[in-house]
Amino acid sequence: MIKYRQKFKKKKKNLLVLANLHIKCTLKNTIISLTKNTGEVLKQWSTKSLKKSKFKKNTPYNVQLIVYKVNKFIQFKKIPKMNIYLNGTGLGRYNILRNLKRKKVKIAYIFDKTSIPFNGCRQRSMKRL
Repeated sequence: MIKYRQKFKKKKKNLLVLANLHIKCTLKNTIISLTKNTGEVLKQWSTKSLKKSKFKKNTPYNVQLIVYKVNKFIQFKKIPKMNIYLNGTGLGRYNILRNLKRKKVKIAYIFDKTSIPFNGCRQRSMKRL
């Protein structure tokens, strides 16, 4: 009897060591996208994608549900560290950071890309008396 050796394929290890989490917070919606370090989008979530008609889009409860989904995906992909990029001034930005901290996600650094006007618009001229 001749026995043949079966060749087993080795499981590929997760090469994704560092990922970027881009958070765009507007007044009406919050969009979270998880990307690789090169810039390829892995997954994207928004408060609108929850499809809950009872609640408004940008409530702390909806943001908490999204962070739960993000955390589940991160655990599934086994991503150890991530960089966070914040953009915009909305209600969701602090709630997202608070909930990520609760879930014990390791954060390499947080970078704020919000554009704030410098000096602002020109003021109206005063009335002459």
